[in-house]
Amino acid sequence: MDTLRILKELSTLIRKETNWGENTAERVGRTLVGIVEQLVAMEPSAQFIDLGSIPEDEFDNITKPGYYLYAIQAGSGEIKGILVVSNDGDTQQIRYEYDSIYTRSYLDEGWTEWMDEFVYKLRKHIDNDTVYWDGNNQVIKAKGGVLETISIRISINPANVGQCTISATGDIINVVESEDKSNYYITAAKTGSVTITIVPKDGYQVQKLNVDQVSQGAVSEYTFENLASDHTMYVWMEEMLVQTDTDFLIRSDKPSVYYSGLGECIAAIKEDYPDKLTKDIMISCVKKAMEIRGSQWNSTYGIWTSTLLDWNKDSLYTLTINGNDLYTINCRWLGGLLFENVDNLFIKGVSMLNYCNFSGASSPEELAAIMVRSNDATDKVKNVALHNCKFNGYYTDSSGKQWYTWYCLRLKNVSNALIDSCNFDRASSVVVYMNGIDSAEINRSYLKGDYYINAGGLGHANVLSISGNNAYLKLADNTIDGTGMIEYACSIGGVSEFDLVRNTIKNCAGQPFSISGDMQRFNIKSNLFHSNITGGLYAYVRRMFGCSGIKELNVDNNTVYFNGEYSSSQEFLSGNFEKLANYNNIFINKLGKAYVAFLNNSGGVKEYLSSNNIYASAFWNNNPSERFINFSPVKAEINEGDYLDFSFETRKLGEYKNRGYEADSTALSNADNILNIDEGGTDYKLLESLKNTYLSNKEYAPEFDIDYLRASINNVSPGAYNLFGEQWDETTDASTGYEGTNMADLETFSNSIVYIVPTDDIITVRVNSKNRNLFIKSLFTSDNGHSFIRFGQIVTASLQCTYNEETGMYVEDNNYTLNIKEESYE
Repeated sequence: MDTLRILKELSTLIRKETNWGENTAERVGRTLVGIVEQLVAMEPSAQFIDLGSIPEDEFDNITKPGYYLYAIQAGSGEIKGILVVSNDGDTQQIRYEYDSIYTRSYLDEGWTEWMDEFVYKLRKHIDNDTVYWDGNNQVIKAKGGVLETISIRISINPANVGQCTISATGDIINVVESEDKSNYYITAAKTGSVTITIVPKDGYQVQKLNVDQVSQGAVSEYTFENLASDHTMYVWMEEMLVQTDTDFLIRSDKPSVYYSGLGECIAAIKEDYPDKLTKDIMISCVKKAMEIRGSQWNSTYGIWTSTLLDWNKDSLYTLTINGNDLYTINCRWLGGLLFENVDNLFIKGVSMLNYCNFSGASSPEELAAIMVRSNDATDKVKNVALHNCKFNGYYTDSSGKQWYTWYCLRLKNVSNALIDSCNFDRASSVVVYMNGIDSAEINRSYLKGDYYINAGGLGHANVLSISGNNAYLKLADNTIDGTGMIEYACSIGGVSEFDLVRNTIKNCAGQPFSISGDMQRFNIKSNLFHSNITGGLYAYVRRMFGCSGIKELNVDNNTVYFNGEYSSSQEFLSGNFEKLANYNNIFINKLGKAYVAFLNNSGGVKEYLSSNNIYASAFWNNNPSERFINFSPVKAEINEGDYLDFSFETRKLGEYKNRGYEADSTALSNADNILNIDEGGTDYKLLESLKNTYLSNKEYAPEFDIDYLRASINNVSPGAYNLFGEQWDETTDASTGYEGTNMADLETFSNSIVYIVPTDDIITVRVNSKNRNLFIKSLFTSDNGHSFIRFGQIVTASLQCTYNEETGMYVEDNNYTLNIKEESYE
């Protein structure tokens, strides 16, 4: 040991005093360094020694110098830490403990040159047989040896980034992916073997693979054996334009017959049932497959992948297309599925790709991923449902150009529609379009589009564009992401009753909702609004809701976080509402840019009920006893006569209380920490420390919060999240029956009594089930034989009387029996 130390010191001394022009001295220095390295290699104390089961409390008593590693595994792989004993002449120890990250818990002076590079330098002394390190630098096993590694760099052609991922197996030490996903860096053990696999995203395939600049052709896997040096790989991808999958579809009525395209399967069904179905039929995908528009199995449909026209009208039976999460349709730039004048359609478990972007071809006809339409507004399509479908219309061509998708889901003159648990992440510029609806539900879905307009026909971009005539609309349990939507994220019109419940509405650059036409009832309950009004196109796009007339406005248990920077005069809702119920909401004017929660912009308020709200905005002179600088709960255009007076300008919550407008509500500063996000958290829940300070008026609190937690006790938190909420299994719900409303006069009824409906009145029926996993069909059967079905938990219908078919005159009332069938979506 002394000899080794002396040689080290002598080597250093000679190096320091060497004149680089003196070759003899330099040679001596190099010789001594070589001697030192050889001695170090032979010195037993420089080798790793497996301490085995040595008790942890004996570590400090180790005196033999060397590098020691301990990994107390007991079969679990749990790592306690790393112990190193130096060999610099005196026994000195450094211990690193592992608790999510390595931290130095014990250090003797004398090894300062390693400092925070300790783990890095330690790894240079060990190979994959000695220690296996996972992605979090955890030690899995220890044995002993010297580390020698090679590297493999895989680069993705810039135009193809995002079209594939890379995986590696074999003698790999680690895999590092670059942030932009254009490069992968693989470290492997020298002399080992590694297999690299290119995993294409749906709709793409490997075009060419180079290994060390030598083409290997269109292969997706390559194996290196007996690795001796570093390597490079380069990957080109291409769109999969040729359909290779066959025999992947079957139908429930002929399960032994296989089909290689949806169109040919549907055509066969239509041939067997020329007019309409006489029983329910399901088309199922039985293996992972991709159908590509223009293939030999669907080339007859031209700009569409599949079409079905003029069939199953007024039927009592349903055609279901079940992709089973195995079936992908690549629309190759143009159209996907067209259903024209077809009733009772249910599509689930299907993925749609590369539609309606016109990158490789153009079309004079309006296209979409899925188009359902009627050519006659007086004879609408009935019953369209989608569940667990995924949409991605994007396409990047070989030059790297990103092509925008115009339309995704278009329902034209469709009476009633249901969308559940679908993902519209990279869907289109107009994500969901519906017109002519009588009722529609969109539930448990992620909805996001891209703002793109085109003089050739795309005038406005929206996440939702929905219109009807005295219609019912429900949006529940969705995430609506309005990123980039600089006009309106959602454009709604012709809706008589609108339920907006348990949604997250976020990132809307412009106005989240523009609602035209008068509404009888608008219910906004248990929603979260944040990061909206961030950069609109027009000055008037400064509110969450822009509405027309509203007879009854119910706003309960919402969390509204004003943190958008676009306008200094933001509003939550602007419209002409007669009655406003405002309970248990949290309004936080975080940036001070909102001046009112509710603005009656063209009339007056006849009835205002409000309590247990939290309003947070800046106070005058930062004094809580003073008024808000620039915020009021309610303002109105008309403040006299038959209307309530909101003309006072004190902007003190106390004034609202004195006038009987507010009860048990609280005024706070926008500088206060109220939600988890205010203290650096990631969610918008009320702080746990405030849980018992601020409570809701239970009478007006919804049964379920935004996370579908149940309000099972008297205490309910204000805002969208109920901190007292109870987890429950909704599949155990045993609710039965229904409740209904006559949309003409808002008279209510239920299954407990016979209800007489005036001819031509429209009724809305709400099935009482609270299990969101159920696909519900309602069968209306009349005494005179007229029957029809409707999809969804909430349906609208116009019931017929018995009439003279020649004159059309009324004969007598017609009794209907309603049977409700509930089945799992899956």
